[in-house]
Amino acid sequence: MKHYIFQFIIFWGLFVGMSLHSYAKQDDQERFLKIYDLEDGWQVYDTKYNAYVPYIEDRHNNSKTASFWLDVQKYKGLELTFKSPENVFVFVNKQLCKEIKKAGWVTFKIDSLSKAYNGKEKLFFTFYDRGYRLPLKSVYVGYFKREVTNTIKTKKETDVIQEKYRKISGIKNFVISVSILILGIFALLINFHPKIFSSYYSLQSSVSSLSRKDITLINKPFNIINMLFLATHALTVSLFYILAQKDITGIINVSFKLASTNFDFVSLLLNYAVFFAIVFGLFFLKYILLKVFGVLLSLEKVEYTHFYEYMRLSKLFYTLAVIFPIFMLISKGEYTLDIDKFFIYIVIGFHFLQTILVSFYVNKRVQFKNLYLFYYLCSTELTPLLIGIKLLLFN
Repeated sequence: MKHYIFQFIIFWGLFVGMSLHSYAKQDDQERFLKIYDLEDGWQVYDTKYNAYVPYIEDRHNNSKTASFWLDVQKYKGLELTFKSPENVFVFVNKQLCKEIKKAGWVTFKIDSLSKAYNGKEKLFFTFYDRGYRLPLKSVYVGYFKREVTNTIKTKKETDVIQEKYRKISGIKNFVISVSILILGIFALLINFHPKIFSSYYSLQSSVSSLSRKDITLINKPFNIINMLFLATHALTVSLFYILAQKDITGIINVSFKLASTNFDFVSLLLNYAVFFAIVFGLFFLKYILLKVFGVLLSLEKVEYTHFYEYMRLSKLFYTLAVIFPIFMLISKGEYTLDIDKFFIYIVIGFHFLQTILVSFYVNKRVQFKNLYLFYYLCSTELTPLLIGIKLLLFN
């Protein structure tokens, strides 16, 4: 058991250490002073109107092209920089300007663009991507700090830069702090309650029917020790879903704006506390639901093993699933892999599998099969699953 604990602590220690190291490492773009953000200027060609219209996410999310106007006179002496995926074509005034073969930051000198296109006051940039990854999320006008410039920055421009920095910094500081908190609680639980921890989080307990389960642990789901494990799991699930908010990551269609739309550390912490209260309350409501239908349908005591298996599978999944968004957000500041688009379907797929496994387990524990068992499983598993899918996909 000591060897198991040692491996777990080393794994989490390496994970947090790698994240902190990547967070501390400065990207080349840290030297780029952002003055204007062009993210809101994207346009797409709408066949309905036969004209370029402002980009609307719900309407134009499957477009292979995206465009914006660049006022070279207004941004004279500055540079245009953007972060692009691989295999993207850049057109200026409908002429091919550059083929981006490798993902990364691309920078154009605006004065050079003006000269190349006969001193035109405005240039029309169009991006083409077969992978439907447009529009780009990071498009800025500014200059590198190492260069000397006489550009006069107004107070409004300075405020925009500081606001952008606070937003990114606040999210990362929040994620790092909460991750360390959860890691510390896990370390304490492993050392003080190793058998219970193994019962909940061991893969052997999941795949082996011969693994021993603590009857006291199952029959007293809300004693002090179980409450500690339940609260830790609620912290993990809350972190997973707060990172899934659309306003933070722009990936998953979950937008529970509970406490505040600000991205500073305190606002995020307040949102996290609200998430925690809701998640913990839903766990308790789940148990009440099992208890009530167990009594109504004469399936007493089944709810104990039902709740135990449900929570055990949930703890295994979310503890592993939360690692990816934490690592990507701390190290990169955003999600960069295509797998993020399928996160919501992975979550729904898990809960379908969880419903099947829990139903199979409960079915084995009931001596006499009857129609009541079917009603019980529909009321306690299938109906909550359909409600969850509705909230995740259609809220």
